[in-house]
Amino acid sequence: MWDIFGIAAILGKDATGHAPCGCGECSEKLDVVIRHGRSVASDWIVHFVVPAARFWENIGYT
Repeated sequence: MWDIFGIAAILGKDATGHAPCGCGECSEKLDVVIRHGRSVASDWIVHFVVPAARFWENIGYT
């Protein structure tokens, strides 16, 4: 998920990516749309168990 945001930011371009839901109950793909450096609103939410500031403490887990 974060890759979509990171690549758009590095390139300074709009981007669209797809990520698996990850809930374990469905196989739905989530569309992630970045326009003008911001994510476009959608009807879904995302929850990251580990705060972004701590991602590198255990990169294999995050």
